[in-house]
Amino acid sequence: MFSAEELTYRSEFNRLQTFQKWPLSSEVNPYELAAGGLFCCREGVVKCFACFVELKNQWRTGERPSDKHRLLSPSCPFVKGKTTNNEPMSTRQKRLAVIISQSKYPEYFTQEGRLSTYQNWPKAHPQRPTNLAEAGFFANDKDDTVTCFCCGCRLLGWEETDDPWEEHAAWSPKCHWLKFERRVTKPSTQDSNQ
Repeated sequence: MFSAEELTYRSEFNRLQTFQKWPLSSEVNPYELAAGGLFCCREGVVKCFACFVELKNQWRTGERPSDKHRLLSPSCPFVKGKTTNNEPMSTRQKRLAVIISQSKYPEYFTQEGRLSTYQNWPKAHPQRPTNLAEAGFFANDKDDTVTCFCCGCRLLGWEETDDPWEEHAAWSPKCHWLKFERRVTKPSTQDSNQ
């Protein structure tokens, strides 16, 4: 039987997401920690999803998390390369992790997080929060202004016929979220010939 922690953090991508507030000045980077089976359980402390050993953020220059992990927990099944049901990041997840790390508002990278900002969204508004959140936008509690979590683009004055993806692409065509979701519209050859 697996604990909730084991089930959640056996995913390298889920482990990486716990490092959003990790200090940039740290001697080790979150990607290396997550790849080493570690997740951030509280400020300055990481924990292994397989053996539950905790390591404090007291890294020396050049110290590798895997070496420290092995030293403190030599019988850890992850360290020993035994079956732990570890789920390495897919290529898509690696690309998403880079987007999140470079986004303006990483705290809103999940659709659920963005949807939670629409509590005061007018019920009669022609744009549905789910469509806006899917396109990367969170609500700003000021009229119908929304902001993209990734590029920071702010849009307002929504009309019923507006498509959030198309508006996003029109105002911020280089947004990495749009490119990741492959929603950047390319001008048709007919448009370019006119």
